[in-house]
Amino acid sequence: AAGDIGYSAEAAATLTKIGELNPDAHMALGDLAYTGDPEAQWCDFVKSKVGADFPFELVAGNHESNGQHGHINNFSACLPNQIPGVRGTYGREYLYDLPRSNPLVRVVNISAGQTFPEGTWNYAKGDAHYQWLAAAIDQARSAGIPWVIVNNHFPCLSASTYGCTMPSSVFALLQEKRVDLVLSGHDHAFMRTHQLRS
Repeated sequence: AAGDIGYSAEAAATLTKIGELNPDAHMALGDLAYTGDPEAQWCDFVKSKVGADFPFELVAGNHESNGQHGHINNFSACLPNQIPGVRGTYGREYLYDLPRSNPLVRVVNISAGQTFPEGTWNYAKGDAHYQWLAAAIDQARSAGIPWVIVNNHFPCLSASTYGCTMPSSVFALLQEKRVDLVLSGHDHAFMRTHQLRS
């Protein structure tokens, strides 16, 4: 998983290494191209490093939810989902299980705090997005899937530039549901926290 990718030499090297490692999926955590070029140009850059059929799974960052550097729907069209059984709206709010039979992990991708042309997805307690997220976690637990990972571009815990840019209602829900791992982009640094709950 990685976010805030762009076109740099470092981005090219990272994408090349991802292609070499050939994981079951790569989770792209938003802020994809950082340019106003057509989205397909960045998609071609990614595909040139990882391959056209590689599961390079997208979630919106603030640079493509609001159109600042492209639109998530266009990125989703040129780097489409490659994992069978995805449920939800690819690029915005969707989930998948890995491996597909007898899954060990559910990956839930959300857009908490993102402003799209139709408005901001706040995931306020009780709204449709909040309920979708809670159900996705609960269904994984009911199915006996051992791990739940939630990906969202905006973080909540940071020792770098940002404070909690994820809506607090989401962060509280993730703790309440004891999500196993939360991955975020946005903050241009690598950091991790200790386990918050057992």
